[in-house]
Amino acid sequence: MRSLIESLGSLSLLLVAVASYGCGGAQPPADPAHSSHGINRVAAARGDGANPEAPSSQLGIPVAEGAILEQHLEAKREAEMERPGAKEREHARTGARARTDALVETLPPATRRGLAALEEALVAEINELRRDPAGYRDALTHFGAMYQGDILVVPGYPSVRTKEGKVAVDDALAMLEWAPAAPALTRSPGLTEAARGHAAYLHDTNTLGHGGHDGAAPHDRMDLYGRVQGLYAENIAALYRDAELMILDLLVDDGVETRVHRFNLLGETFTTVGVGCAPHPAHEVVCVIDFAEIYTDESSSVTER
Repeated sequence: MRSLIESLGSLSLLLVAVASYGCGGAQPPADPAHSSHGINRVAAARGDGANPEAPSSQLGIPVAEGAILEQHLEAKREAEMERPGAKEREHARTGARARTDALVETLPPATRRGLAALEEALVAEINELRRDPAGYRDALTHFGAMYQGDILVVPGYPSVRTKEGKVAVDDALAMLEWAPAAPALTRSPGLTEAARGHAAYLHDTNTLGHGGHDGAAPHDRMDLYGRVQGLYAENIAALYRDAELMILDLLVDDGVETRVHRFNLLGETFTTVGVGCAPHPAHEVVCVIDFAEIYTDESSSVTER
């Protein structure tokens, strides 16, 4: 039987075109000892389908502010609606959004309200990590003390057989020493709804993974509630009903050679985040964390659960 850590090890998706350390996130010192920490392989993709090798002026939306940015997006949307098949695509998008919303509504109201607190706590925990990576070492050291050989024993939760044991913890501790602070992420209503929808899908299908209904990818789900531009990524965490434990687990990233989960958490390029949680038949709870460089929301506030 595969351990929980093994089953979660691949649950991160980073859709960017980056160099070894990717994400625009924490950059290590020029020390060969850290050469294995980077992201070795990532998919080359951008929210607007632009060529990642093109000049920066062609990558997604030009730098703009306020009304200028909105005017640019509106003009782009109008142009897209004139393209062949645009109405059919919009109809499919509306149907997918309605299906996703209906799936979320199948969760009992009391359950949704209880998970809302965990979602808010995860956003706060991510931003605390980004504010002071080195300050997170105390919590990670305490987490590492729960290892008994390669078995992680967290009181109140099932024991987990890890692939690397404390080696992965020590690797994360070393990274936090040099990781620079990153700007706080703004909670996005659209990304929140996209994450909630996928969490509900994982609950409904008793699965763990990035593929959604009819093979929908993270980018497809994000675009149901707004428009993602530039770099984006998705992490999935499970088992722990505690925000700090979930973030610590993603930071350790046991068994994941690229340590992509931790770089997603600390990526300086990302500006917005959405978190959605749902019960999970096999793993108690599952939380989906969606990141984006630029995201234009269709709603101005996060929906109360």
